[in-house]
Amino acid sequence: MLAAALVYLAPLLTPPDSAPKLPFAPRPVIDTLCSPGLWGRGYSRNGHNKAADYLRRRLQGAGASVSIQAFEMEAQVWPASPTLTVGRRRPALGEAWQPEAGCPPVRFCGKALRYDSLAWPRLPAAMQAKAALVFSSAAAWQRFRRQQLPLPGLAWIESGGALPAFSVARQADVVPVVYATQPHTPAAGQRVRFKAQPKPWQGQAHNVVARIPGTARPDSMLIVGAHYDHLGGLGKRVYFPGANDNATGTTLLLELATYLARHPLRYTVYVVGFSAEEAGLVGSQAFVRQWADSLPRVRFMLNLDLMGSGEDGATAVNAPAVQWDFDQLQALNARLQALPSIRPRRNAPNSDHYPFTQAGVPALFLYLQGPYKYYHSPQDKPRPELTLAGFEGTFHLCMAFLQRMAGQPAHR
Repeated sequence: MLAAALVYLAPLLTPPDSAPKLPFAPRPVIDTLCSPGLWGRGYSRNGHNKAADYLRRRLQGAGASVSIQAFEMEAQVWPASPTLTVGRRRPALGEAWQPEAGCPPVRFCGKALRYDSLAWPRLPAAMQAKAALVFSSAAAWQRFRRQQLPLPGLAWIESGGALPAFSVARQADVVPVVYATQPHTPAAGQRVRFKAQPKPWQGQAHNVVARIPGTARPDSMLIVGAHYDHLGGLGKRVYFPGANDNATGTTLLLELATYLARHPLRYTVYVVGFSAEEAGLVGSQAFVRQWADSLPRVRFMLNLDLMGSGEDGATAVNAPAVQWDFDQLQALNARLQALPSIRPRRNAPNSDHYPFTQAGVPALFLYLQGPYKYYHSPQDKPRPELTLAGFEGTFHLCMAFLQRMAGQPAHR
């Protein structure tokens, strides 16, 4: 009887394989995703489709079965470079200044005026329309907007020593806005010229979906995702490479897919490169809608973003809502010593895990934290400061976690 029990338990008692190795060197893949040819993986210059095709070829080359999930979306793109002149100076786009993503098309010529809450409402409408109204911060500008006061011809927002994060706008706002570092703030009465020619874009974006069949329970599923899209460019010379956000997460996704294709789990794993995350989680929302009937069979969804600088560990968004699963992740991290720490955070609509949580799928969004400071900036490019600290450790941790979620021993 004891012998029979030991035979039955043998698969669970057998220690798992030693820690897997990264299937390929990550930096060349990150370099490709950040290259000018993909132009920020946005919607100008067809960068998003070129990136999707690159993912498809990599996943098929790894041996996975790949499908493309198309969905409709819209965004504002910048095929022509915006220009800004202050007096005779032309500050550098992407370094000293940038337009707001939702800036409308405009040709502005007027004079700088620092906002004064008492004086502004009393100015003639013609002067307001010709004013480049200077605000000390984005918060001051938002307070101004909430008061529903007459709008200026141009809002100029001082942003201290660094520009704010850029984004993808779905449609244009009613007033042009520029952000500039403080040394470039115009003096009162100084002439300001600003030209912007953004255009609306409508079309299809694509989620890239790889299927790796399970060996024992193929009807039970795990989903691992990362968004591959980014912000595109501003005209012909400035683009957003998106190295940390999220070429690193996309590369880690490809590492996991390549390993899983060679070493499949008991459960079927879907590896998904989401598009249009930067436009408001559009791709993951489309995935969840199209997969509504299959979602009850998804045991877990793991989302990867910002995987380039993990010197300070990681954060797991939605951890309190999936406490048992998070405890498993913590225990595995303690055993593997993959990352210095993993901090829990409440759920937030800040990445592609969120639509899954709203549909009742257990999910975590894992991102690394470290000294790397570039985010939604043209400076977020492959560079020495993008150390990839924690990248390989997160690979080991994710593999062990997926093994545990599939009901099998995790590697050591």
